[in-house]
Amino acid sequence: MYIVRKVRNKDCYKVKNVETGQVMAECASRQKAYAQVRLLEQIDEEKKQPVKIHTSSDEQLETKDETKKIIEKKKDSK
Repeated sequence: MYIVRKVRNKDCYKVKNVETGQVMAECASRQKAYAQVRLLEQIDEEKKQPVKIHTSSDEQLETKDETKKIIEKKKDSK
């Protein structure tokens, strides 16, 4: 979840991740700040969606974050 706040005494906005406190944009226009929030939320949503991976034994459903780990394990085992 992201939040947009106006920067004091400036004509710009700050985009911040509510959960981690990480600042994603220091000084952006209002339109660009809200566009960035939409983009960041889409990226977060894509990370949560499962991806089909074909393995040598069977099909597994894993998230995109875990996909690299599975591929690396398979390369190491060969």
